Amino acid sequence: MSITTNLYPSFPVSNFERSLAFYDIVMATLEVPRCNQLESQGIREVEYGLDEDLKRLSIIESPNYSSENIQIFSSSVSFRAKDKSAVGAFFTTAIANGANEVQKPGFSADNSYSASVKDPDGNEIGAYWPNSN
Repeated sequence: MSITTNLYPSFPVSNFERSLAFYDIVMATLEVPRCNQLESQGIREVEYGLDEDLKRLSIIESPNYSSENIQIFSSSVSFRAKDKSAVGAFFTTAIANGANEVQKPGFSADNSYSASVKDPDGNEIGAYWPNSN
């Protein structure tokens, strides 16, 4: 018997509709679709991800959330891009839609090409291309 547990970040967001608009356009640059939409007890949740890699990002409506609140734990997630230009498109699109820069697109010590931003609620998301050439 084997048990598979998939853990993925859940980002609280203060303005659900704004966040959906942001993530729909930003995740499209990485070809990562909205894959699930739920509502329970008046709280809405949307997931973005690809089935083949089981990596997901969950956005949860949290009207009382503020990025200024003290956070004991923080989450971040990076999604694989198809190429270097997709990382650039991710970054440019995110910044144009209200994100704050964490890391501009560039090569890292392991020769991967990556970028990361904080969404309008302060949650960190990134894109990377492994550059396996």
